[in-house]
Amino acid sequence: MIRWREPRREDRQLAWLWFIAAATAPPLAWLWLRLNLPVPACAFHRLTGLPCPTCGSSRAVAAALQGHLGSAVADNPLVVTMIAGFEVFGLAAPLWLLAGGRVPALGTRLPRWAKLGLVAVFLVNWLYLVLAGI
Repeated sequence: MIRWREPRREDRQLAWLWFIAAATAPPLAWLWLRLNLPVPACAFHRLTGLPCPTCGSSRAVAAALQGHLGSAVADNPLVVTMIAGFEVFGLAAPLWLLAGGRVPALGTRLPRWAKLGLVAVFLVNWLYLVLAGI
């Protein structure tokens, strides 16, 4: 169960930093791709012939920036979901606090079920990438 608390100064600062990162990431990624700057090759893929858990993320970002969301999700569903969450919550975080919203009081350790769930999501995404031949 998540408990909620009043935001502190550090929470407000973090919310604005998150907002700045979320607001500047898409145009910077677009500029990177537009200038045709290099994207590092996957060392794991090169060594094993298998996709790493983040394989396809560069193609997914490029597809999303061009408005091809279906193709982006097909390239790496987990990365696209994480980027979407980063963007949505990052842009909303300072607005939430300005509206008087509270912040979650998270513990320092995740419960076992949460750890297992995260590992399962990670492995299912990786299995998808392997089977899809990404």
